[in-house]
Amino acid sequence: MINTPVGRGVRADGWLIRTAAVQRSIPIITTTAGFNAAVEGIRFLQSHELSIKSLQEWLA
Repeated sequence: MINTPVGRGVRADGWLIRTAAVQRSIPIITTTAGFNAAVEGIRFLQSHELSIKSLQEWLA
């Protein structure tokens, strides 16, 4: 779910939207920067294979 509130009177609506999303375990993005980061992450995942490493491997 994407909700980028702008202007007056959107505070209550935004709270209701965020609350409903959290209650239903729906990811929510509230800024355009967050949306851009999500798109970049999705594109990366589509073009690269995931690898899993333990914390010890990352710190070695």
